[in-house]
Amino acid sequence: MNENDNKRKGPDIWIKIRRISGVVVWFVMLVALYLLDSAKPENVTFFDRLNNIKRRTTWNTDYNQMIFYVMILGLIISVSGLYINSKRNRRKSDKYPLSLLIMMTISIIGILMHLFFF
Repeated sequence: MNENDNKRKGPDIWIKIRRISGVVVWFVMLVALYLLDSAKPENVTFFDRLNNIKRRTTWNTDYNQMIFYVMILGLIISVSGLYINSKRNRRKSDKYPLSLLIMMTISIIGILMHLFFF
């Protein structure tokens, strides 16, 4: 057998799962941002005051609760992707995906903000 023959056919299933988890966690964060935009108090404009249109001036608690659960989901996906990466990578030159680290940090900050401020 020639040493140039590489039997690997590309990334294995764990690397594919890690990559997919990076994409999924970004999608989860986009959902959280949409929910955050929907939960915040509505802006009262000049025309609203002129026509006596009532706008919601408080945070929507149902959306806030959904944001909390979405952040927990993002944290679980990020941590599981990082765990898979830590078990898969054995060399010192192997790196952790920056995307999952950023999303894990954002999820932790979002969860803590929800617990302390809402």
